[in-house]
Amino acid sequence: MQLLQQAELISETCRYIAQVKLLIEEKEKRVITAVPKKRGEYIFFYPEEELTLHFTSASRITFYKVRFHEIKLIKKSIYYIFTILSFFELENIRKEERKYVECPAILQDENITKLGTILDMSENGMKIETKKPLLQPFVQILFERKNKHIYVQGEIMWTKQIGNLYYYGMKTNHVGVIEHESRANA
Repeated sequence: MQLLQQAELISETCRYIAQVKLLIEEKEKRVITAVPKKRGEYIFFYPEEELTLHFTSASRITFYKVRFHEIKLIKKSIYYIFTILSFFELENIRKEERKYVECPAILQDENITKLGTILDMSENGMKIETKKPLLQPFVQILFERKNKHIYVQGEIMWTKQIGNLYYYGMKTNHVGVIEHESRANA
């Protein structure tokens, strides 16, 4: 079996779980995926757990609301089978590719420091999750990528609260990079 489409697997709380390759069988109303891994560990689901699979083409963003159904052995390989609950497509108006990163960040608004997680990034924006609300429309963000501390200023473009978590879409302006000093030079 050849899995054709690369997609992101998203939990009910909008948390990125993993990228998976999938095969959509619309007649059978099911999606077949490779067993996803995160940080080298296999990801397991509860029976009947609901998730979102989505993938992007140049012109469309496609979403499948799915429910985990079973684990199945097909031609000596293990796959996850999901039942399709609903499906919809949107026109892709994004100008930049988005990468899922799940990166810790320090956020500062109104001289109050908060911790958050950058869930995804593009060249000029990011989606951030926090446990406490951000109170100002502009936020300073500090995070680490590839042994560099990166400092950006973000403008909140949208906000969404799910349970006790807050999600923000940020438009960002790159401000600076602080290289780590090697121990030999310290």
